[in-house]
Amino acid sequence: MKTVRKWLILVFGAVILMSVVFTSMSIADDVETKVAAPETKFHRVYILGNGDSDFQDNSFKDDMDELKGDLERSSNQADGSTSKTMIKPTKQEVIDYLNELKEIAQPGEEVTFYFGGHGNVDSIRLRSGVTVTADELAQWLSGFQYSVTLVVILDCCFGGSFVDNIGECNHVTVIGPKGKSPIDPWGIFGGLVETFTEEIADQAGEREADKNGDGNVTGDELKECLEGKNWELGESDENTVIRNGQSRCLDCILPSIYISTYDIVSSDIIDIYGDFFEPNSIVNLSVYDSDLIFTDLDQVICDEYGSFYVSILEPSVPSMIVATDEYTNWDWYIYDNYEPSAPIITSENTGTVGADIAFSFVSTDPNNHSISYTIDWGDESSENISSFLSNNTAYIISHNWTDAGVYTISAYGLDEYYLLSEKSYFTLLIDTEYVGDLGYIKDSQQTGIYDIFYSNSTGVETTPEYQGEGIYLIDINDDGISDYDYNTISKVLTSVGGEKAKDTPGFELLIMIFALFIILVYKRKKQI
Repeated sequence: MKTVRKWLILVFGAVILMSVVFTSMSIADDVETKVAAPETKFHRVYILGNGDSDFQDNSFKDDMDELKGDLERSSNQADGSTSKTMIKPTKQEVIDYLNELKEIAQPGEEVTFYFGGHGNVDSIRLRSGVTVTADELAQWLSGFQYSVTLVVILDCCFGGSFVDNIGECNHVTVIGPKGKSPIDPWGIFGGLVETFTEEIADQAGEREADKNGDGNVTGDELKECLEGKNWELGESDENTVIRNGQSRCLDCILPSIYISTYDIVSSDIIDIYGDFFEPNSIVNLSVYDSDLIFTDLDQVICDEYGSFYVSILEPSVPSMIVATDEYTNWDWYIYDNYEPSAPIITSENTGTVGADIAFSFVSTDPNNHSISYTIDWGDESSENISSFLSNNTAYIISHNWTDAGVYTISAYGLDEYYLLSEKSYFTLLIDTEYVGDLGYIKDSQQTGIYDIFYSNSTGVETTPEYQGEGIYLIDINDDGISDYDYNTISKVLTSVGGEKAKDTPGFELLIMIFALFIILVYKRKKQI
């Protein structure tokens, strides 16, 4: 009987455990993955090499499908994003597609290159007898347009060794294990082993990987998160190839450009300086505006030290200037878009229920951009969102409230490139009056008499007693004893020490003294 009982307990425990597993899986599926702003176009390339068995091939494909499912949700990418899966391709098939992609991907867009399969130091296996070296892959992945972001994920043994050949910079990230990469041996309920791809699929959509809290997971943030999960990844070092443009390689001297002023508005004349380009070379200056529209700006010839200076008319802010010499050395400079100032809110401080109250909201944008205002009236009504108005133009709007009380109105500005200002706040009293620092009284019935007192110290609402001539007795803690009187005309607040004490000050003591006096007189008469 005891044996049967033990088995029943084990079975019951297993059922509970399985329910927890399925529940946690269901919850995880409901987490919305977000790896980039939804307006970003992505071009994703998934390549699977061959395993040593059908079982390994299926395991690689299961991992890839999980990653694709997380990355390619509609909330993660803009319309026009592309996806290509290649299973055991030839080298030429990979080269042809990447060359095609280089024509498609535009500045500001992102390319994700994923490989799942077997690898060794500086090599991956595409198919039986066909390997790709790190030098070859680096060559295949070079040549994308400036400011196309490239994230390379290599889920294979020693995938991190490719960092040295591909190189990393502020727009290229290589993510791969430094050593061996595990394979899921079972494929049941997500497997008993967390593979590298499964970890990426999990962390790409979780806030844990979003270090700066902007709602998007970048390649660098994902890499840092994986390292925090004790994955040992390949890193840039002194052997890493030099990539022009903000390279992470050690002791690199890179071409650079900078602007004479940081306070730039549209149509300013700006001075551009360049250093460390090829001596005496021709440098082409180009601009990509905020809509990633390309425009040629100017050409300039470097001096014998590889430096140049040019003064040009900048057509728009924000934008990105790219400088490229004839030897493909290059750098870029992005003008920062500065947020609008927090709105200045102007209005009356008091009002009555049902009466429209006019408000003015105005912000200043350092880049002279148009501004839209979003207003929360503090009363659970819908927010008001204005159209875009010219810089430093006041937005005038009226609102009314249906209940007496203290309301906090908040507002922020949004420039035409979707940069937010800080919030501003404004306090409004509707049929309500502050009682010093104690709290406030309000006329909830609109009778002209305040009928509710709110205490700041206790959070309790009590009923003030109106004494006439603007005077109210106030009980701050709802103990039935008045603690203060408040004159709404003179605004004077006076402590009364308790209502009962005020009505009968020392009355009991007077009676006792009088009684003692009678007793003493009586005794004295009796003695006489």
